[in-house]
Amino acid sequence: MNLNRLRFACAALAAILIGCLSVTASSSARAASHPTVVMQTTKGTITFELYPEDAPLSVANFIKLANKGFYNGLMFHRVTDLAGPGQGHIVQGGDPTSKNKQVGDPSLGMGGPGYTIKGEFPQNGVHNPLVHDAGALAMARSSDPDSAGSQFYIVVTPAHFLDGQYAVFGKVVSGLPVAANIVAGDRMTKVYVEKSPKKKAVNAAKGAKNKAK
Repeated sequence: MNLNRLRFACAALAAILIGCLSVTASSSARAASHPTVVMQTTKGTITFELYPEDAPLSVANFIKLANKGFYNGLMFHRVTDLAGPGQGHIVQGGDPTSKNKQVGDPSLGMGGPGYTIKGEFPQNGVHNPLVHDAGALAMARSSDPDSAGSQFYIVVTPAHFLDGQYAVFGKVVSGLPVAANIVAGDRMTKVYVEKSPKKKAVNAAKGAKNKAK
């Protein structure tokens, strides 16, 4: 009887351990599927995590532009409270024409990459559960739901009245106080996609091999 109980206990423990390992592996895979983007600004560094499972077009577009160096040198041309003092505070940038303009230029906010993408948000028929919490990263657009291109905004204080109307595709994982200190006219100095640990290791190995030669 005691032997049977021991066998049962061992089997139960093994099942628990396997379940824990599966959850850990699943969590690791999910984390690995979330690209990290680093945005260096004149006020400091902001790091974002992107969510391709919720907004694949927005994420792919943002990564493509970042990899091209599209955002380097561009201005944060719009910094405003959308719902009263300190409420719905956002920081907007991504207009390519801002590179050679000064803050206050009335034409700021009109530029894009030369194309637009589909707006990935519920009111446009796309399931996207991401909301405008503090730190949310979303695509800016005109009144046309499919007019987003390169402009984005960072939500510094919650703006839930925008939920379902704009494509949220990422969030700030570090540097939200930096975003809070940005004023119109500040600039992005460099925006890039951070390499995964696996890619870093591969590149380090290649570098060591090249040095050995």
